[in-house]
Amino acid sequence: MNDTPLPWAAGTDQLARMNRMATIARLVAGLTHELNNSLQIIGGTVELLADRMDLPPDVATKLQRIAGQSEKATLAIRQVLGYTREVAFETASVDVAATVRQVVSTGWTGHPHGSGPTSMRSRRPC
Repeated sequence: MNDTPLPWAAGTDQLARMNRMATIARLVAGLTHELNNSLQIIGGTVELLADRMDLPPDVATKLQRIAGQSEKATLAIRQVLGYTREVAFETASVDVAATVRQVVSTGWTGHPHGSGPTSMRSRRPC
């Protein structure tokens, strides 16, 4: 069996990694968006409740803690959203025929020693 890597294998692996990272970035962006929406509802509700004058002091203190934690989580979510927006991958068209011509012109044979059953030079037409 031929263990020589194909000349384009590294690019294929890199493209697969880039696609996985882009997918993860989209998933994280969606998740953080949903969490942010929930935190906005929590924060808004806490503000409405805190505006009431008839709250016992212990309840007002708890609402302040909830508001502080909600703001802290919202800040963390915004940082993650900022990061996922920075992760942008560009796609490009590739001239496959030109790439194949380039590989063939380098003399790549598919075999580490340039001969043998996988060599392009040693193959005969069927």
